Amino acid sequence: MEETRQVLEKLSREHQLWINMALGCGAGDEAEDIVQDMYLLVWKQKKRFKDIMYNDSEVNKYFIYLIIYYAVADNARKKKYKKHMYNHRGNVPMEDINAIAEGSNIEEEQAFEKVYTRVYNLVDTMYWYDRKMFKIYFEKGLSMRKIAEETGISLKSVFDTITKIKNYVKEEIGEDWQDFNNEEYDKI
Repeated sequence: MEETRQVLEKLSREHQLWINMALGCGAGDEAEDIVQDMYLLVWKQKKRFKDIMYNDSEVNKYFIYLIIYYAVADNARKKKYKKHMYNHRGNVPMEDINAIAEGSNIEEEQAFEKVYTRVYNLVDTMYWYDRKMFKIYFEKGLSMRKIAEETGISLKSVFDTITKIKNYVKEEIGEDWQDFNNEEYDKI
């Protein structure tokens, strides 16, 4: 308990540095939240103090940077997929209805819906294991490492499966996705 308090005290002395790291990674307004998440993760991962500290007084800033970097990346991925997720009935969530009402591009929304539908139709044809992995990774927004930890599946197996899924989806709908990103909605 005392060691935990000491490590967190040492980390908190560099709080502004951690905020600046999060900002440098693209956290924007969420930098403070990301850093708070880092403190929580450090607290939960007590057994990894040897990775966090070089010695009794010096914090391993690179290790902390990696925690912050991956937290920012996970946060961005979660926001990206939540922004466009539809509920299981295929209805548009309330926040998307509000965005449309506020003047968002209806053509873009329709094009996204087409691409989204193609992806999920494609996912429905996958082997059950791949389909389940897709849903855990893309819908829940869990990192590959977190999936491996929570399921007991090796990280390599999770990585290989997600990579296979990504490549399959890119192969099947890559052109439509590229048209969507290029705002060529009429080609979809």
